[in-house]
Amino acid sequence: MKKQFVTATFISDIISLNDDTGKYEPIGKFYARDGKGYVACDNTTGDAWTEFFDSREEAIKWLDNKDPIYIGQTVINKITNKKMKVTRYDG
Repeated sequence: MKKQFVTATFISDIISLNDDTGKYEPIGKFYARDGKGYVACDNTTGDAWTEFFDSREEAIKWLDNKDPIYIGQTVINKITNKKMKVTRYDG
């Protein structure tokens, strides 16, 4: 999916608005300059995964799923965004 350079306000609007199903629109991959860095939003699933990066290159890598911490960070984001309770299993 093509990445679109947008404004930080555009990404903020995606995050703050969702439809009745809990999905965010528009669908796509977006990145924007924000202060001294970049904010990237992967909204290909309508879940609006969003991260802040120090450089454009890091934001693009994350949107391309080539960031080495992408998988771990996605799990952290899902837990945080869904407010899931994580309990320790001592088996």
